[in-house]
Amino acid sequence: MRYLIIILASLILVGCGRDKEGGFFFGFRGSPGFYATASKSEIADYEKKAVLYYTKLPTYELCFEWDNNYNDENRRRFISRALIAKGMDPLYCRNPSGDQMRRAEDKTRQEKSEREYYESLRKSTLERREREARDELERLRTDPNYKVIK
Repeated sequence: MRYLIIILASLILVGCGRDKEGGFFFGFRGSPGFYATASKSEIADYEKKAVLYYTKLPTYELCFEWDNNYNDENRRRFISRALIAKGMDPLYCRNPSGDQMRRAEDKTRQEKSEREYYESLRKSTLERREREARDELERLRTDPNYKVIK
């Protein structure tokens, strides 16, 4: 029981952080837990550093990041702010048809993965049932008390 408490406490503390004002927040910086529990100054500091990071990247890398993070609104917002800081249109990297294509690819990949999972599950179930039937048949063949009625 004591070990369970230690493990749970460790897991809780690993997912926590401490801000500059001495307060705590849950989750890692940028996570929903961080935004829900961190102080406004900590959030502003995090976002400022994120925008500064993206400002240092060349435009083509910003657009590459934009394309690869179509589901991450925060990251796209940071990239837009970095583009503004560079004096560019904040939607310079925007490509709605590319986003649609990536969503369709992800959906297809997920459906394929689910089909493969259910197919392997079905196959393993059939193999298990076949093995159980063979084992039962062999048991009956070798059982001296089992008599075949003709």
